[in-house]
Amino acid sequence: MTIFKNIKYLVSAKKLINSLQFVFANIAKQAVRQRITFLSGRQVSLFHFATTQNFIFSYKNYLVKLIKPIYLLVFISLLFISCNSTRLIPENQYLLNKVSIKHDSRKIKKEELESYLKQKPNKEIFRLVKFHLFVYNLVKRGKERKWKTWIENVIGEEPVIWDPYNTNKTVVQFNQYLKNKGYYNAIVTDSVIYKNKKVRINYKITLNEPYKINKINYNINDSVIRDIILNDTINSYLKKKKEIFDVDVLQKERKRITNTLNNLGYYYFSKGSVHYIIDSALNNNKVNITIAVKTSNNNENKTDYTLKSQNKYKIEKVFIIPDYDPALALKDANSYYNNLDTINYKEYIFLYNKKLNIKPDIILQAINIKKDNLYKLSDVEKTKNFLQLLRIFSFININFVENLNLQNSDTLTGNLICYIRLIPFTIQSYSVNLEGTNSSGNFGVAGNINYQNKNLFRGAEILDIKFSGALQIQRSFVEGIEEELSFNTFEYGASARIFFPKFLLPVKTERFFMKYKPKTFVKLSYNLQDRPDYTRSITNMGFGYYWEGNKYITNVINPVEINAIQLTDTTNEFMNSIRGTYLENSYKDFFITESNYSFIFNNQDIKKNRDFVYFRTNAEIGGNILSAYSKLTKRDTVEGSYMVFNNEFAQFVKFNFDFRYYNIIDKNQWLVCRLFAGIGYPYGNSEALPFVKQYFSGGANSIRAWQVRSLGPGSYLDKDLTYPNQSAGLKLEANLEYRFDIFWLLEGAFFIDAGNIWSINKEDDRQGAVFEYKSFYKDIAIGTGIGTRLDFSFFLFRIDFGLKTYDPVKQKGQKWITERKKILWDDWMLNVGIGYPF
Repeated sequence: MTIFKNIKYLVSAKKLINSLQFVFANIAKQAVRQRITFLSGRQVSLFHFATTQNFIFSYKNYLVKLIKPIYLLVFISLLFISCNSTRLIPENQYLLNKVSIKHDSRKIKKEELESYLKQKPNKEIFRLVKFHLFVYNLVKRGKERKWKTWIENVIGEEPVIWDPYNTNKTVVQFNQYLKNKGYYNAIVTDSVIYKNKKVRINYKITLNEPYKINKINYNINDSVIRDIILNDTINSYLKKKKEIFDVDVLQKERKRITNTLNNLGYYYFSKGSVHYIIDSALNNNKVNITIAVKTSNNNENKTDYTLKSQNKYKIEKVFIIPDYDPALALKDANSYYNNLDTINYKEYIFLYNKKLNIKPDIILQAINIKKDNLYKLSDVEKTKNFLQLLRIFSFININFVENLNLQNSDTLTGNLICYIRLIPFTIQSYSVNLEGTNSSGNFGVAGNINYQNKNLFRGAEILDIKFSGALQIQRSFVEGIEEELSFNTFEYGASARIFFPKFLLPVKTERFFMKYKPKTFVKLSYNLQDRPDYTRSITNMGFGYYWEGNKYITNVINPVEINAIQLTDTTNEFMNSIRGTYLENSYKDFFITESNYSFIFNNQDIKKNRDFVYFRTNAEIGGNILSAYSKLTKRDTVEGSYMVFNNEFAQFVKFNFDFRYYNIIDKNQWLVCRLFAGIGYPYGNSEALPFVKQYFSGGANSIRAWQVRSLGPGSYLDKDLTYPNQSAGLKLEANLEYRFDIFWLLEGAFFIDAGNIWSINKEDDRQGAVFEYKSFYKDIAIGTGIGTRLDFSFFLFRIDFGLKTYDPVKQKGQKWITERKKILWDDWMLNVGIGYPF
């Protein structure tokens, strides 16, 4: 690294420090304007305005003086990371800096080859900076200290010293992997480039012509098993000739044959019974494959495994233990089982201690294993999955024991006794949560109490009850003058929801449960919001159904959902600000009846580190039944609208979709892309969408450079920010976020957010709010920023710092931040949240 580059970076560092001084100055000014309050059971004002001003500016100057040398030190250190990385490398040894793999075919995945590397370089952020190695080298300077040792173990990473043996071993591993993929003539070479005590290893792979399958033969001595396998070759992984010879495909075929036979009653048949004989002596890059299945015809030795592998087995009995106690069973199994009570129900035997705490029918609807049926591996797997869906068992074990005392007339059929052991969760539980809130820059505290019962009516019904409350400091104006900051916004709520592990319909749904895993839910909630400008209550009730289409698809339908919204105690200031405008139609008492349907696709596999897609679409329609009834009964209207319970009912249609793509770069970094679009249209009995059904933008889970509900619609500028409640009927949004592990629980993120909301009603009098097809792209706001996350497994705490990069409300020539001379305080936004934004 030359001295000129160092000078260039130092100049950039100085510019950044000056910018930080500017930011802190603005923080201080903003703090003076809004003053400081602290929560300790009640709100307490610590300083008089003038005292606060002097304190903050003094504190600001102190911070700037303190931060300036710290940031200067950090930037200087970062400049020398590349040089410093080799400081601890011994003489005549080298740091493994880079590894590259190049090959001439897309048929071989680079990610799979990387898993065979015997030596990998130190971890990188952005694949550029070896941050963890830098930290390790930094703490190795000077005397040893306990805190240094902790940083070294938790954050740091020891330098990877290049070992030529591992490079040669990698070449061997690559060759073996390629042979398994059919490339026996592949050529793997490595080249080592030395520079400044560092090495770069380049692996080059020339695949050449692969070996292909010429012919598939079968050698199966049992005629019944031979017929089963030959009749099922349509599903074989090896059914296509001229396919590349691949050992992984052979393993899949071995597993397929085993599963096929296991699902036809062959309990003891295993993958070890399937063998391959490969003939590659054709000298034309072709192989003949013989699939050999060996079983014994020796009927004299009844315990011979090879004999058992050709026998079918049926289920003689099924024992179900719904409250299994493993400690007592291990202590004295005979005594434990003898002391259990027994009940025979629908050809199943239930063993329980004193009281059967769950209805047998609930368990039986999840069990595919039936008496006198042949053993099927698929029935066992389905039973486990269905029992897990009941969400009341923490442990599920299914095993089989052969009954050797019972002789069948058919010598090729054995008998199995099935034991299903279940350990239930704790039925009742509760939790208490307390958290700080930051909504639109207004700080507060919130808490909730949650109660759950996992077996409410002894039918695996799950009851969730939640009581919540929140206090918040919100700016309040009386006749244009800001009042003293205090806790002036309150929110109280209660909700209850019951999940039933079946469809509550007047028809039998046992088969439907086995195929679609249905649930019925009933919900009821009440929420009261007491703000300085108005008080609003929302009552919600409804029921719906949930079922799975397949492994990745979920369906949710709410045939009936009712919302009652009442607005009271509105201030003159608020009503005057919206009177005569399009917004006035949204702030009314509404009665909403609707039906909605959601389709969800998610192909994430938590067992595999692979890319996945999440897609959700939602459709809602409301008010049509009430409208038809009102017209048929010729009810009177009030100001052109039909009424229900003295309230206008809403009539609308709404549709949106949310698409997300998760690109897993490696286990330490990933890229997430999100697209969202939604539209709602009022008609018939409504002139505008109810406020609760409109879209808003900005906030911790949206465009993070804007506070929640402050962006849009379109290029509309609300000069009075007293009530940041901008909403509209159309929303478009896109997000791109790069996430990476830093150390331990800490993760980092860089993001770009873009989007806005628009009104689709031409009568909306907010200037620039209406969506225009030819020019809407000019209204798309863009925000960028950085974030940090603390991942505690059971929850994730997130902080995002957003910067307004393109602001559509600014005047021409100032919309892009690069066009402005200064970065203002209002260009930044701090968001605090729980969980990932998407």
